[in-house]
Amino acid sequence: MNILYFSFFFICSLISLYLVQQISIKYNFYDLPDKKKIHKKKVTKSAGLVLIPIILLNMVFFKYDFHIFYFLLFLICVVFLGFIDDIINLAASKKLLILFLLLSLFVIEILRIDTLGYLFNREINLNIFSIPFTILCLLLIINSFNYFDGLDGLLGSLTLISVVYFLYFIQGQLAIFLLSVIIYLTIFLFFNFGILPKQFMGDSGSLGLGFIVSFLAIYSSQIEKSIMPSFIIWPLAFFVYEFLLINLIRIKIKKNIFSRDLNFIFNILAHKHGNLNSVIICICIQIFFCFHGIFLEKFDLNNLSIILFCLYFVVYLILRIIQFNKYYKNKT
Repeated sequence: MNILYFSFFFICSLISLYLVQQISIKYNFYDLPDKKKIHKKKVTKSAGLVLIPIILLNMVFFKYDFHIFYFLLFLICVVFLGFIDDIINLAASKKLLILFLLLSLFVIEILRIDTLGYLFNREINLNIFSIPFTILCLLLIINSFNYFDGLDGLLGSLTLISVVYFLYFIQGQLAIFLLSVIIYLTIFLFFNFGILPKQFMGDSGSLGLGFIVSFLAIYSSQIEKSIMPSFIIWPLAFFVYEFLLINLIRIKIKKNIFSRDLNFIFNILAHKHGNLNSVIICICIQIFFCFHGIFLEKFDLNNLSIILFCLYFVVYLILRIIQFNKYYKNKT
């Protein structure tokens, strides 16, 4: 992307974020505070919609291959689904069903995970399990991103780190789209932190960003083959660990897994250290995991990557349960 395109996407992102916010104000489209949210004032929540003009500009300016082109079309659908959810507050089961149908069509027609690569000197091919496994992975990752949309700057920062991680490995035309997403996320953080007029991503952003990172993981390992499957897990680790842990906690306390609460790691950290420090700690965790991926890939430590990923999950599980028990005890 030359300086002209860089400047164009910068201006487009900045103007679009301002316009979306003004439209949200005009139509009273706010995220209102309640006991299950941290913010105390109403804030517009439609910044994720700005992904759509960015997608359209990419499709106009650049000629992408089959997989990327149709991914961009499906991405618009996912962002729009999130926007509809923000407007009418879809029941979790309905939103999950619609998302499942969209992703199933995407996986069947466009892209799937066929192999998990070589592990312990043997290639793991999924064969007939390819489609259901890919759909489950997409649902897990997209919903885990939605879970992290709870503190100012958190989701945008963690996603930015993930996108930069993939950009480090990706060499083909997908890098052009990633640069435009990086520009968008960087500008959005100025709005989200309140340096510019404050606004939130909304579900349109969290679902869209989750789908983007999911696609990057699959495309880079299955189509472009610029990174092995055993190393794409690291920019996803923090999201996946917390998603699994929060649902285990909900099961433990006999709570509906679709219900909202403040038991996420960033909320617990914010309660103890403050919101900004919580975001900084989470950013450090994300960088820690991504550094592992880069280091292990550099030395082709395939098997060790999987072993460490599982080991860290066990450690994360123990630490989070201890942390939650202390937090929950203080609350009650």
